[in-house]
Amino acid sequence: MKNDTFTSLTDPVRVQRMLKLMWGMKLKTMEENPDSRLLPADRYLNELMMETMLKPLQAPDSAAVVSIFLPCELLQEAGLSPYNVESFSSYLSASHIEPGCIRQAESSGLSETLCSYHKIFIGAAEAGVLPKPRCIIYTSLACDANLVTFERLAKIFNVPKFAVDVPARQDEGSVKYVAHQLRELRAFLEDVTGREIDEDALKERTRRSRRTMENSARFHALASDRYIPSELVTHLYAGMAGNFLLGTAEEEKYTRMLLKDVESAPTSGGKRLYWVHTIPFCRGEGAEL
Repeated sequence: MKNDTFTSLTDPVRVQRMLKLMWGMKLKTMEENPDSRLLPADRYLNELMMETMLKPLQAPDSAAVVSIFLPCELLQEAGLSPYNVESFSSYLSASHIEPGCIRQAESSGLSETLCSYHKIFIGAAEAGVLPKPRCIIYTSLACDANLVTFERLAKIFNVPKFAVDVPARQDEGSVKYVAHQLRELRAFLEDVTGREIDEDALKERTRRSRRTMENSARFHALASDRYIPSELVTHLYAGMAGNFLLGTAEEEKYTRMLLKDVESAPTSGGKRLYWVHTIPFCRGEGAEL
């Protein structure tokens, strides 16, 4: 929808209402008329991502804004629905309101060179389009924009925030340092939500995460010589869902469906391309691939 009021954000209440309506309609379309080009697992993933993006609009008090790479099992066990800036901004962009969001962010002093995902989200928050989440949690990985964005968002929404500082060096001391912060995060979440995190339930959730990652690794190994119909956005969905939904029964179900799909997929030959739009600056593994 390209309407001046909608794209310019002059009526943020109406924009928020329209986003909920449009995204809800899109979800219903996915459920009733799924994309036949995709495998069943990826059709399920499309719906799962749409549901996840709708939750912060429908039940913001149970939502938490997070950064990429934050382990979210603790948040899930505290009854929160985590979502990250990059995913949500992609959906805002697909809804054609990103020009107004970027103008808003830049007019309030943000640099033109700041990450567009972050500018879109900040602009939407400043304009009043986004409802207030319960809290904001982020890490120092892997983008410097995190240090600017999440501090600013916490002030805009006036909500509690928690930062996990992750050292660049991987050694025993760094692991202990991060583990201590995660224990503090547990106390923070219990205080913010008023809900005690059950130790046994958390252990089961982390076991589910491990099973999910093992399923995913097995799928990619099996898919090396199989034809898997897909589209670019599906891989982006999979990457994001594998972060903030890792630990949920829904994400584990998705990986089980992937294994079922790959077992019946036909073999394929020819050359394959491995495409990366940027090499992570802090690790050598990407370059070695």
